[in-house]
Amino acid sequence: MFYQVAAFLIVPVFILPLLSLPVVDAQKDCVPWPNSTEFSPHYFQCDSFSDNQFFTLHEAAITNNTGDDEYPVDLTKTLRVFLDVTNLSGRRYYNLAMDTLFYRRSSGWLGCGWSIIPNFGYLMNKDHCADNPSCPVQVGRQIIEAKIEVSPVFTKYIGLFYGDNIPYQLILRFKDTTDPINQKEVLCVAWQIKATL
Repeated sequence: MFYQVAAFLIVPVFILPLLSLPVVDAQKDCVPWPNSTEFSPHYFQCDSFSDNQFFTLHEAAITNNTGDDEYPVDLTKTLRVFLDVTNLSGRRYYNLAMDTLFYRRSSGWLGCGWSIIPNFGYLMNKDHCADNPSCPVQVGRQIIEAKIEVSPVFTKYIGLFYGDNIPYQLILRFKDTTDPINQKEVLCVAWQIKATL
């Protein structure tokens, strides 16, 4: 009985990577390293789930824990993200949460695109303003800092199923959590990176 239950719990974990089909790019050329991510990170402001985003992204940087540029990005260490943004909402944000989503690049007979890597809710709804000097987020232009701490278990999972030194896409979604029932996304930032595990 125990072995049947254990097999039932383990099998879905092995099947998950096979079920994540790529979101096909609009690019005509299906390249394995889009936007020259083999040599440097590429960032952009991504589409929001909300009706509109209240922040505008000007520049962004992703560094190691000491603030040094390190490429490829080492996912086994804490990452620091610096965002040069303008808050256009006309109000301060004291309560922000951050969702971190991981995608891997896939190119082949299924097409070219980014396939989501299930994180089982581990990197979701992290309190962005806890012990963060860049909170509250003021009105106007400023630098926002965020930390991404990936657990050793999650990096082992990514390495086992997806691999090392391949293109990954990280998406950070910042949400206003003042009203826990009606959370509104205020900013979405995406990085296309080469990552080591």
